[in-house]
Amino acid sequence: MESADNASNTPTSPHPDQVWEGTRKRSMLRVLNQLDRVQRSRQRLLQQQERLGDPQHWRTRADLLQSHIHLLRRGMKEISLNDWTTGEPVVFALDPTLAPAENIERHYRRFKKAKRGLSVIAQRLPEVEERIAMLESVRDACAQASSLQEFNRHFERVFPPARPLSKSPESAGEQRLPYRIFLGADGHEILVGKSGADNDTLTFRVAKPRDLWFHIAGRSGAHVVLRKRQKDEEPSQAAQVDAASLAVYFSPARTAGEGPVTVTEVRHIRRLKGAPPGTVRVLQYSEIKIVLDREAIGKLLQRRAAQDVDASLPSSLPERVMRQLPSHSKKAES
Repeated sequence: MESADNASNTPTSPHPDQVWEGTRKRSMLRVLNQLDRVQRSRQRLLQQQERLGDPQHWRTRADLLQSHIHLLRRGMKEISLNDWTTGEPVVFALDPTLAPAENIERHYRRFKKAKRGLSVIAQRLPEVEERIAMLESVRDACAQASSLQEFNRHFERVFPPARPLSKSPESAGEQRLPYRIFLGADGHEILVGKSGADNDTLTFRVAKPRDLWFHIAGRSGAHVVLRKRQKDEEPSQAAQVDAASLAVYFSPARTAGEGPVTVTEVRHIRRLKGAPPGTVRVLQYSEIKIVLDREAIGKLLQRRAAQDVDASLPSSLPERVMRQLPSHSKKAES
């Protein structure tokens, strides 16, 4: 017979309410930390927006200085000019080591920097605001949840559970790639991310800094990387159009069969802190307009590299998609 002392030392399982409360606190802390990070991202964007100022203001100042170039001399540290609108004096700081035209270009660069920076902020700020609203909604719903099941349903909107693997790469005898591999018209490899997390892996772990990066402009879609054989190489126009066409095809713009595509080098891409995997900001870029051609994109989809083991992609376009795509030639417009 067990003594009273031994019985009192027997370990007991925690009460279900204790388990639920501990899980709730830990998970809520993750949600709040995520919300705090995104709110700080918004604050940094607003501060940057304020620092950049109004591009038109800097443009007007640069134009005013340009109109008085005949008064500038190398060695001057400043010049005072009357504002065209108010008549008030405006003092311009000058670099005495620069020629007049170079000092004027410095002021135009300020205008261009503000214009470019505000364009990026205008694209990122709504995304961050949307993320904050979603996190606040999840925070409030989790706080009001009356069961672990209800709590998890809301919590997993922010932190989806890891998907179990049906089979390991070793047992399958192959390794899963986070991207599809296509061959451009001139043989260049074009890599296309399969998911948000795969996009992140492709851009920041697989691609090289000088590789070209493509993405449908202003919408969600796959990251597309056109690999360079040498870092100073300039891939052909045909290869770039192929890569841009894949960026349109692997995006919601596929339905319309056309759309603008952002083009840049990978070194100009940055992760967006606090945002889902694959969400990025682009520091500098150009855009091209792509119109898909059903025959051309069909041939491109069939030019997959031998090492691409992904069998989920059809070897030809579904008839539904074929009907949606225009029959004119594929083209790119700067």
